[in-house]
Amino acid sequence: MTKTKKRTLICVNGVLLALMSLCIWQCRAFETTLTSQQAAKYWRGESEERFAQVSCFFPTDASVTTDTVNSFRKTIDKKLGEAGVEMKDAGRSWTDAYAIVGSLNVSSERASAETTAIAVGGNFFGFHPYRLLSGNYLNETDLMQDRIVIDHELAWKLFGGTQLAGQSVTINGKPFYVAGVIERENDRFSQRALSGADPNTDSRTSGTPPLLFLSYSAYASLSGGGDVYSDSGSVRESSAAPGLSCYEIVLPDPISKFGVNFVAESFREQRPITVENSARYRFSNIWSFLKTPGARSVITSPVVYPYWENAARVSEDYVARAYVLIALLAVFPLLCLVWLIVRLVRFLSAKVKVLCFNVWDAWDDRYGRRQAREQRKAMRKAVIEAVESGELPPEELPAPETAAEKFEALFGKTKRTAERVGEKSKRLFRRTPKRQLRAKGPRRPAKKVKLLGAGKRTRRRSAGTQTAERAASLLSEFEQMDLERIVQEVLDEEAAANGKDKK
Repeated sequence: MTKTKKRTLICVNGVLLALMSLCIWQCRAFETTLTSQQAAKYWRGESEERFAQVSCFFPTDASVTTDTVNSFRKTIDKKLGEAGVEMKDAGRSWTDAYAIVGSLNVSSERASAETTAIAVGGNFFGFHPYRLLSGNYLNETDLMQDRIVIDHELAWKLFGGTQLAGQSVTINGKPFYVAGVIERENDRFSQRALSGADPNTDSRTSGTPPLLFLSYSAYASLSGGGDVYSDSGSVRESSAAPGLSCYEIVLPDPISKFGVNFVAESFREQRPITVENSARYRFSNIWSFLKTPGARSVITSPVVYPYWENAARVSEDYVARAYVLIALLAVFPLLCLVWLIVRLVRFLSAKVKVLCFNVWDAWDDRYGRRQAREQRKAMRKAVIEAVESGELPPEELPAPETAAEKFEALFGKTKRTAERVGEKSKRLFRRTPKRQLRAKGPRRPAKKVKLLGAGKRTRRRSAGTQTAERAASLLSEFEQMDLERIVQEVLDEEAAANGKDKK
């Protein structure tokens, strides 16, 4: 591969990885945009204990009231104790809230407006921490249930400002006091859920009904003239307490899906749609509706989701789209990574093969040198014995140039014996414990090994052929050099011995 191609490949992968990082960052931003989905994180705080946020959405004909909620609350601590959750000394280990969405007409001395009324109970604003512009939130423990919280748009319509603590309004002929003014969510998901309009518009002036929050008991007292959504989208009137449409809870989750299964089982008779908010952005959840596109859009139960749940479902679609884009961007870098791993494996395999060949070659050299030493010792011993026995007097030793011929004539048998000793050593070496080599016959020549670092090819010779060539080389070296040196050493030793005898 040329340098230009390598640089192009690196640049393309760099751009794709940068885009992947941007998509991953965008996913994390989507997951943290909606404050209504972060209650478990806020409740956990700095502790290591795991919490789950669970929401139940009831059908319009389920007739779930506060009595149903209170009955469920009595079982929570017992169930958590059975699951091994250590209860806190001060305060509860869980918190919950409930709500119902309807519509009310509210008026002041200046104007009147049709609103989206959300009747709340429990720690509702702990799950939905709207930004306060003035005043305070509602509290379930308030002695007087005649206070309301309105959003920024309704405050401007009724009073022309936001500093309205203590101002009075009239709802169905009954007086209520403004406890606080909140700012409606301005993120793209809530805008889509509230209005279905262009998400680039400001939600405070989007044309949707403004929000009004009041206690559930106050709403129940107004239910004779209040409106509650039905499954068909129209409204119905009821003199009885209206049924709840949403219940939310944050509780310890000692094992996976403990919280959502416990809540779903407790409200099984009311046939709710149960959602684990704290796990809705996990890959397993996103993958579940990516596998079956459009399945969750088919509603078989008469459930009307509040706007914050619709906003969360819109955010899930955005996260799923980002995951698909990440997968597409990761295809080419993954292919390049696989290609690099394959090349690395081949490179390392070639290096290992060359290393094994060098080790094998060194091992063969060891036995070749041993054979040469044995032959040299045998020949030296034979020459010394011949001189000592008188068969070859020192003065009759051959000249160096004819030493090879004389030695072959006189000591050929000893030479052949030494060669047989060397062959025996080679046969013993071939019989390795793992039986990786054949005991007889030459080994098959190895395949060519590609030296990736040097860009060259080498042919590995078989151990038998290599040993034979090395033995022949050593024998030739002996015949040309070692025999001359042996004869000279023997003559020197004889001369030294004769000199000692004369003294």
